[in-house]
Amino acid sequence: MNRRTSEMGGRTRESRMRGSRGFTLIEVVVVVAIAMVMMAAAVPVVQASMRYFQLRSGISAVTGAIQSTRYQAIFQGCPYQLAFTAATRSYQVSSTTPLAGGVGCTAAYVAVGGAVPIFGNALTLGADTTMQFHPGGSVTPAGGIAMTVGNGAQVATISVSNYGNVNVTMP
Repeated sequence: MNRRTSEMGGRTRESRMRGSRGFTLIEVVVVVAIAMVMMAAAVPVVQASMRYFQLRSGISAVTGAIQSTRYQAIFQGCPYQLAFTAATRSYQVSSTTPLAGGVGCTAAYVAVGGAVPIFGNALTLGADTTMQFHPGGSVTPAGGIAMTVGNGAQVATISVSNYGNVNVTMP
């Protein structure tokens, strides 16, 4: 036997190396086709997940603004107002200020900062909504407030009781 011949079947090392150099065109095409089918199946799942998380983010922003404004009214001892605007997908916080001497608050609401955007382009707010928070923790208008946040496919209802309890209902 010549030195290039192996003990396995008499094939030379060169002929074995030549047969294992790479993939055939058919193997590559099959792998690419499988990858494309898997990606095509994954795209709708990813899009639905993104819509769901955008909705949850919008709900979190709304409920956070409600709770934060209520806590400010309690902490500062003066009424606060929270106004959601559907057209601009934003909210504005306004407050009254304590009178000199610390007894009572002014009657007029003054904006605290500018309008804060809270929704992505895919989300909508059902209607303009205004809430007033009092130092004792109550919320007006009486009977509580219900508002909707949606993303086209899903709509969540956010309700606020007379005492500031926030409840989110999603289908």
